[in-house]
Amino acid sequence: MVGKLKQNLLLACLVISSVTVFYLGQHAMECHHRIEEHSQPV
Repeated sequence: MVGKLKQNLLLACLVISSVTVFYLGQHAMECHHRIEEHSQPV
């Protein structure tokens, strides 16, 4: 039972970390695009 709980916690941590990485990646891309738009002369 304890082993199953540890497995579930590990899975939860994995999901949370991948979601966090994905979210941060999306945010970083958005910021990068904005910076590129601002740096280009109109």
